[in-house]
Amino acid sequence: MEERKQIEKKGYERGRIDRFFGLELSFFSAKVHILYYMRFPFSTISNKELERFDALGLIPGPKEEDHAFIKRIEALEHFFSFPPDDITDFVTDGDWQEPQNKTRTIFGFSTDWIVAHYSDAKLPFFQGAATWICEKNGVRIPLIQLKKKLENGRLFRIYNRDEVLAHEAVHAARMQFDEPWFEEIFAYRTSSRFFLRCLGPIFQAPWETYLFLGLLFVPLSIEIIRTFFFESKLFFYLSALPAVFFVYSLIRLCIFRGILGLFFRRCIPFFQDPNKKWAVALRLTDTEICQFAFRSKKWIEAYFKKEKSLRWHLLKDKYFKK
Repeated sequence: MEERKQIEKKGYERGRIDRFFGLELSFFSAKVHILYYMRFPFSTISNKELERFDALGLIPGPKEEDHAFIKRIEALEHFFSFPPDDITDFVTDGDWQEPQNKTRTIFGFSTDWIVAHYSDAKLPFFQGAATWICEKNGVRIPLIQLKKKLENGRLFRIYNRDEVLAHEAVHAARMQFDEPWFEEIFAYRTSSRFFLRCLGPIFQAPWETYLFLGLLFVPLSIEIIRTFFFESKLFFYLSALPAVFFVYSLIRLCIFRGILGLFFRRCIPFFQDPNKKWAVALRLTDTEICQFAFRSKKWIEAYFKKEKSLRWHLLKDKYFKK
């Protein structure tokens, strides 16, 4: 096992160097430009460079300014080149190939800058992977962790490594977006199974999953109390808590899906390419999606004109009609 880890470490380093010297459209091919902007912090990012970063899943966050965006990219480059010493069992370039194809097809980006590794630490038995977002000096850095059994491609016959990596890559690309309403809908869009695309996003945060699992023990506890202790009319209502929470979550998901559908219907005439509708939605905030779904065409056009942020500079140049 130790020898295998050393081989994977060497493979990781070799892949990093190959990307640095080889691919034209890669994270590190823009390093010269990053250093330029660091030296001249008041320089604006060109459209070409902004589109290059966007194609790599390096998406400007809401109200993120040029200098902060470049600072974040430089921090991500350093983290990728010098990951923590306790991370050794890396996801290989070969493992990333299919997930990159998935995210490129659906959302228009393909990441080659995310550090991902296999480890069971801190992951509950039912969770196949997680994207940890750490913040240092005001810069967010994602780290993807997969269960060790996913090295073989599958876990519990439920989790597929390619889909899990693509799912987590979506979270990593949206690391600057604190927008929970549609995040899981986007992430589960990468699944090839209709059931997961449909019901996978029912819970928006890990604590909701833990809460639902905890509520499932309430009816069992009530039956034990009824059998050995006493009866109460309140037990009927308490036993329904898991169903109530599930129905609430399902209705919420249906509402957000409906809003997203209205957004697509209302805004497709504004898109440069209607086939990139998911790519556009991924780069918008929850509030923007909701507003565009219900506002008039005139209001939407006025919104486009007033927005001057780096993110909207990208959206107007690459995704929306001029």
